This record gives sequence, C-alpha cells and structure tokens, in this order.
Amino acid sequence: MGKKLDTVKRKYYREYYQKNKEKIRARQRADRAAHPDRYRGYAIMHRIRHPEKIRRNALTSLGRPAPLYDEPRYCEICGDDRGGKHLHSDHCHTTNVWRGWLCGPCNRGLGLLKDNTVVLLNAVEYLRKADGNKIGSSH
Repeated sequence: MGKKLDTVKRKYYREYYQKNKEKIRARQRADRAAHPDRYRGYAIMHRIRHPEKIRRNALTSLGRPAPLYDEPRYCEICGDDRGGKHLHSDHCHTTNVWRGWLCGPCNRGLGLLKDNTVVLLNAVEYLRKADGNKIGSSH
C-alpha cells in the first residue's frame, strides 16, 4: 500500500513541477541570491563527492589538484597502504580548507572526535593511561 502511495505522490509532484517550472525556478534563483552561503557548501561537497565531474587538470575550489589526479596510496594519519582503494579527501568543515588524504576509518575517527584537537589529545592521553604510558603501543 505504501509503495503505491509513493508512486502517486511522485506522479503528482512531477506533474506539478512541469506545470509550474518557471515559477519554481524563479523562486529557487531568488533564494540562491538571498542566501549564497547556503549553496556554497553544497557546491563544494558536490565537487568532493563527484570528482569525475571536475576537469582532471583543474584546481578545485579547495585549492588542491582535482581528485584521482595525484591521490596517494597511503593514509596520512595511519600510513595504511590502500593498494588501489579509495582514500577520502579530508577538509575542515568550518573553513572548507582541504587538509589531506585519509583512509575511511581515520576520516570517520576525526569526525567522531568532532575535528577537535583538544578532544583528540584527551583521547591520546586516555589511551596512554590505559596502556601504561607506552608510546606507540597498539592493541
């Protein structure tokens, strides 16, 4: 039953858009002009998520070579050899400044620690206490 309702809604919205296309686009242009800051972040994230849509030899708005052009094999935090697997293009969410190439776990780890150096250093200190102050120890 729910699937049929979704299909009916999609059909209705598609028809509504076709009938009111110019009015909707004018409202979108006005909103974009009134709030450019909302759309800047979207544009940057779109370029990060869809690197194939960027010219290979162009610089992105983050000031680095376009993805896939000089992506290294190793994560810049843990040094893990990705061996052809994709690395994530890390950037500061406040300033949108590009920071480097990270493997998925390191990228998620920074995000979970809120990209905050104080929280990260507290986590390091916590691990040192638990490991008996051994530097560089792992599990």
